[in-house]
Amino acid sequence: MAVLCMVSAFAQSKREWLLYGDEAFKKGDYSSAAGFYLKVLDEGTLDLESTVYPYEVIAYIKPDKPAKSKDNTAAADTTSDSTAVVPTPTDSLPQTPANPSAEDSEDSDPANSLVYGKYQYVVHQIADCFRLSYQYKKAEEWYGKAVQNESNRHPFSRYYYALTLMNNEKYDEAQAQLEKFIENYNGPDTKVKDLATKKMFSIAFAKDPASTHKDSKVSLLDTTINSGSSSFAANFYNDEGVILFAGGRKENVILDERTQNPLYLSDLFLAEKEGEKWNAPKNMRRPVNTEANEGAGVISVDRTHFYFTRCEGPNGNECSIYLSRFLNGKWLQPMKLNDNVNMEGFSSKHPALSTEEDILYFSSDRPGSIGGMDLWFCKIDDFGNAGEAHNLGYSVNTKENEVTPYFHHINNTLYFSSDGHTGLGGLDIFKAYGKDSTWSRPRNLGRPFNSGKDDLYYLVDRFEGKTGFLTSDRDSCANCSSGSDLYCYRIYELETEPLRLTIKGTVYDQKTQEPMQNTLVQLTDVKEDVPPVFVITDENGFYSTNLIEEVQYFMKAQKVKYFADAFSLNTEGAKESKDYTHDFFLEPIPSEPIAIPGIEYDYNKATLRPESMKILDDLYDFLQLNDNIVIEIGSHTDERGSADYNLDLSNRRAESVVNYLLEKGIPQARLEWKGYGETMPLVPNAKTEDDHQRNRRTAFKVTDQYYKE
Repeated sequence: MAVLCMVSAFAQSKREWLLYGDEAFKKGDYSSAAGFYLKVLDEGTLDLESTVYPYEVIAYIKPDKPAKSKDNTAAADTTSDSTAVVPTPTDSLPQTPANPSAEDSEDSDPANSLVYGKYQYVVHQIADCFRLSYQYKKAEEWYGKAVQNESNRHPFSRYYYALTLMNNEKYDEAQAQLEKFIENYNGPDTKVKDLATKKMFSIAFAKDPASTHKDSKVSLLDTTINSGSSSFAANFYNDEGVILFAGGRKENVILDERTQNPLYLSDLFLAEKEGEKWNAPKNMRRPVNTEANEGAGVISVDRTHFYFTRCEGPNGNECSIYLSRFLNGKWLQPMKLNDNVNMEGFSSKHPALSTEEDILYFSSDRPGSIGGMDLWFCKIDDFGNAGEAHNLGYSVNTKENEVTPYFHHINNTLYFSSDGHTGLGGLDIFKAYGKDSTWSRPRNLGRPFNSGKDDLYYLVDRFEGKTGFLTSDRDSCANCSSGSDLYCYRIYELETEPLRLTIKGTVYDQKTQEPMQNTLVQLTDVKEDVPPVFVITDENGFYSTNLIEEVQYFMKAQKVKYFADAFSLNTEGAKESKDYTHDFFLEPIPSEPIAIPGIEYDYNKATLRPESMKILDDLYDFLQLNDNIVIEIGSHTDERGSADYNLDLSNRRAESVVNYLLEKGIPQARLEWKGYGETMPLVPNAKTEDDHQRNRRTAFKVTDQYYKE
């Protein structure tokens, strides 16, 4: 690092250490800045190894540093992240005020006396440096010091203190600090108070025993894979035990060994598993790997298309998605996807493919994003031509950050990481169900997949979904090849027993008891959290589909010329895999009117009685179920009284039924009415009161079966 190379030339006054610390902080070199600030307080020494800051650091920063050049005249950037860059939720908050000026104190020379204002500033800066370089234990220590003498200059110290306590999984202590912050903070920035309130929900989730899945296992891969400064973003290369991943290793591709350290650049590797052991990873070399940073890749199932992230620019944080094709036994020169994916001036990274491989999911900070990094999707063809990109919407994306998507065909499940939804701390892994811009409410995967640190790049095998990988910085990297004690990414193997819920059955004609093919079976979430599912019966009237846990399903089978049949099923609380069975029986729609028994009116009036309204409530439910039909309400009188009067009375009575259904919410286009008076008696020339009662009736008939809103 250029700043550190000049350490011997620095004057040793506290004022100068402070200035150097501020300069390093502004450039995003938080580890070096911490070293300088500690010198101001006469604590610690500048350890060059510990201040080297690996490429995988994920703070979203753009420090002003000289660019790498092909002629090697500029310093190589070995400090920026390549493919895992995401902003942290707290970085969007107001930052620590600038270094207090001399006018802030009686003694303005920090070399002689570190005055109170400057002391508080430096302590807070040290805490910020450790937080932003993901050294959470040290950050906790220094925020603890900062809040002991909390001042208006650093109103967010207690909030950050709570976050680092969450990162270190000290949830009771974090809760106490958040409660104190919410109670005492009266500043103008309401965002941070809202964030603090959201973090309280995260703590409640973290402390809930239900957030831990005891039947799942996460274990650190051996040092064959987890070597070098960092390893991350494992993905399946094929079905024969070969994986693809990114990492910083000694054999990485560099342009100039004088200005670049391969440990702090990211390359893509392939590794094969034989038995229980992994063979030594092989660098994919050029043209895939370059002196830039490559990572976060996905291979098509037929292994002919390879999408990956490449980050370039002065600081290695100008990220774009590339495509390489496999031909004649080798990967061809990658091409950068068009500006529908790679928008100029913004980053796009973390590519993932849909099951049919015609949809590309990725993360980007482009305009139109809800937060910092959002998840987007676009259609893409075999030649890498990407269509217009669309945001996944508010169900998935938050005002913070969503990254590292992975799509699995079972239940159309999207896995991703976020620091904006309720989580254990840092980035947590979530799953949502759906497609395009319609997704269910994301669900936290809980422990052991998530921790208080950052957890991301989750994926499981495409067949059973029982094994897979994730990336995390939950463990310190004291064993890194660099010798540093910084936090960095490692790849973990996961084993899980996915909850499998299915339902199957047959649809029958109720009258003939024959199976009904080409019948629509629809499953809808009562809470409208999960997108609806549609299934068509086969030639034997059979249907089957997967179910999602924690859903109240309303199911119905529906076909033209038949009334629908319904069924309710609740998977909430399901702990074990289960196969449900339910058959449907559909009643043919008759051509003649259907009587609605029990519709009564006061004598000589069209006003509905209360008991009649209850019966019409059932008719309303029937129309809701059969939402494709249009009906005519017909009202009939007995033969007593004049024909004209009876016709008028029956019209008013039929209209009163329709008005009641309209008030309940049935669209007017689905309702017709007609009064028939005494023209259609069931018992002509009725003599008894029972016969007159049979003639006084309300009925409906289906006039159309193709209604659509």
